[in-house]
Amino acid sequence: MVPDISEEIHRVEQDPDLSIEEKRTIRTQIETDYAAKSEKLHIIHKLLQAHRALREGRRLHHQDNQVLIVDEYTGRVLPGRRAGRTASTRRWK
Repeated sequence: MVPDISEEIHRVEQDPDLSIEEKRTIRTQIETDYAAKSEKLHIIHKLLQAHRALREGRRLHHQDNQVLIVDEYTGRVLPGRRAGRTASTRRWK
């Protein structure tokens, strides 16, 4: 889980026992950790989207480190298209 970065930084900035250099070092570490966790969450989110697309029967193609959509009627790869949640693919509960 990604921590609330503003609370973490505020806590460090308000600590009277830390020097300015220590605060800067800790703040940099907090920001680095946050960026790494955010990147992992983004990757997991995209993987879940791809998994859902496959379960719904959409055809996908992997090329040049990208996942591309395949047109279900023509079978052509559609570069530059994004698999968004349109009204036709949205499922209401």
